[in-house]
Amino acid sequence: MVKSYDEDYLFIMYPNKEGEVVSEEYKTNVLTNDFGFRQKLLPDEIFDTLILGDSFTEGWVLMNQNHSFL
Repeated sequence: MVKSYDEDYLFIMYPNKEGEVVSEEYKTNVLTNDFGFRQKLLPDEIFDTLILGDSFTEGWVLMNQNHSFL
C-alpha cells in the first residue's frame, strides 16, 4: 500500500514505497521517497521553480511517473 486516508489532508503517502494507485479516474504506478513524496531528491540539487496545482499537476493520470516533471 502506497497511500492511506488522512482526516486533515484527504490522504498521505508512505515513505519508501512502490505500488499501484487506482481510482475511478486513473491507475498509475507510484514510487515514494524518504519523505513520502514522489519527487526524486538528490542531496546537492537546488530548485528555483515552485509548481502549485492539483492532481493533474502532480501527474496522477500518467501511467509512468517518469513522464512527469516531478
